[in-house]
Amino acid sequence: MPKTTLAQVNKDRTRAVVTSVMAYQAIDYDKVSRMTGIPRSTFFLRMSNPDAMKMDEFRRLIKALKLTDEQIIEIVRSGM
Repeated sequence: MPKTTLAQVNKDRTRAVVTSVMAYQAIDYDKVSRMTGIPRSTFFLRMSNPDAMKMDEFRRLIKALKLTDEQIIEIVRSGM
């Protein structure tokens, strides 16, 4: 199965949603990395360039942070 990326995502909006959820839940980057199974260095790269985030990584992030439907839509729609 080919690796797919989350196309045309607005970097600032994605970072804002993810970091606000992390702050609200008092979770740091290390913990998110452990929760998702995404290496810390890769997670930092994905936050600096969300366009490179693979769908599998995005799904794991959604599950780990318990993102709401509205937050998911905000991240995906912000690139349109």
